[in-house]
Amino acid sequence: MPIDFPNRPSVNDQFTSGSTTWRWNGTVWKVVRDFAPTGATGANGNTGAVGNTGATGLTGLTGNTGLTGNTGAVGETGANGNTGATGLTGVNGATGANGNTGATGLTGVTGANGLTGLTGNTGLTGNTGAQGETGANGNTGATGLTGVNGATGANGNTGATGAQGSFGGLSVEYVYSSTTTQADPGSTFIRFDSATLSSATHLLIDDENSAATDIHLFLQSIDDSTSTIKGHVKVSKTSNSEIFALYAINSMTDNATYFDVSVSYLTGSGSLTNNDNVVLTFARTGDVGAAGATGATGANGNTGAQGETGANGNTGATGLTGLTGNTGAVGETGANGNTGATGLTGVNGATGANGNTGATGLTGATGAQGETGLTGVSGGITLTVTNSGSGAYLIDGVSNPTLFFIRGHRYVINVNASGHPFWIQTVSGAYSSGNVYSTGVTNGGADVGTIIFEVPYNAPQLYYACQYHSSMAGSITVGGLATLDQNGFVPDAQLASNIVRESGLTGALGDYIPVTQKGAASGVAELDINVTVPDAQISSAIAREDAAFYYSMIL
Repeated sequence: MPIDFPNRPSVNDQFTSGSTTWRWNGTVWKVVRDFAPTGATGANGNTGAVGNTGATGLTGLTGNTGLTGNTGAVGETGANGNTGATGLTGVNGATGANGNTGATGLTGVTGANGLTGLTGNTGLTGNTGAQGETGANGNTGATGLTGVNGATGANGNTGATGAQGSFGGLSVEYVYSSTTTQADPGSTFIRFDSATLSSATHLLIDDENSAATDIHLFLQSIDDSTSTIKGHVKVSKTSNSEIFALYAINSMTDNATYFDVSVSYLTGSGSLTNNDNVVLTFARTGDVGAAGATGATGANGNTGAQGETGANGNTGATGLTGLTGNTGAVGETGANGNTGATGLTGVNGATGANGNTGATGLTGATGAQGETGLTGVSGGITLTVTNSGSGAYLIDGVSNPTLFFIRGHRYVINVNASGHPFWIQTVSGAYSSGNVYSTGVTNGGADVGTIIFEVPYNAPQLYYACQYHSSMAGSITVGGLATLDQNGFVPDAQLASNIVRESGLTGALGDYIPVTQKGAASGVAELDINVTVPDAQISSAIAREDAAFYYSMIL
């Protein structure tokens, strides 16, 4: 159960719980191991120089903040022990190294404060400078001038700061055993299930530590934590705290005389040797608190503005005409009556007036709207990719060609090259996982399937490569669109570096634009009667847009 230390103690106050006694050193409660008889107070020793500042220890991992656990019941106050005879004041021990900063545990039951290292000795005070000599008394008469004060001695050097403390928490001492069997390590011993500290997943701790103290109940209190991570434990070599291993405690199994602790390695340095004296420092995670009450439902937000009316969907196809109903049976024909005698033909009467037009009949109800047809497949420029063994990609039948993609366009790359994933990347040569280009790419790396590439307007020079075969690779030159200006020319700012206007021309209709990349030496293209560059004179790297005077160029 948790130890209930007194509030607001004074320096050197002592507190006993069970068989253990602590002393308050002004910062934390420290276990009192031995009590030497107190005698006469010895003379104060010279103040030692302050030790050098130690390197800052590694900051432990910050644990998740749990809900605040319930406050444990206050334990009963033990009876005061008899006051022993005052022993002689022992010599001050060496200043212990401060523990490394422990990981911030989950908020829960407050654990015992870790031991704070002793404060480093105060540096020696510098010697006082010698006082100037007193001048001889002058003859009695006029008062002589006051002598100059002697110089003040220089201040002594400030002592170096003491070493940084180590990992905080409750610390106990044990002896390390290099045996890796998962069994009771024996009194005062600990062991791991692996001789390599970073590979260990189980820490076996005997109930009795090096000070012959049974810490079974303390270990049990760590296991009682209701948090997923029970706490943290640091195992460090007593004689060299830079050799250590820090673990998260996942669970603990109580085996009566020892605990089997399931751990996860976090960090550490160095290794331990059989029978090394070690210090185990524990930081327990608090219990998970009860769930808070559900907050009140917030007020309804204001109704948002009505969105714009969407475009009307396409008219569905006309439904099928229903089947014509069966014709009713014909009634029986009545018997013919006798033919009467033919009467005289009457005089034709006058034509009657036209009757009034009848009222318009009611409009029939509108038929139900047909279902909306399926959305058509999105368009794009289609490429077909297969493979020639593991030596090359065949793109539209060409081996590892240079591809020309236009910014803002959509490319549908149908890949059928099983075992040869097709990747787009920003470096040439073999596949590089750290340089894969994914902006605008859907299903990149497919070996059988469709890759969609909607080329961004800021896309750089790109390349394609097989994930497994460096010989299956090529370039993707990315470009934009160039438009003819009002005079029928491609503006200079949109020309590629290998397309230059003839020098000396003024830009009038009929000027020439050399197209050096079409292959012919100093070849030129001339605008035709329709003020467009004839298709026959356009480089393979420049394609005409459908039904418009635009040219896709690699700029």
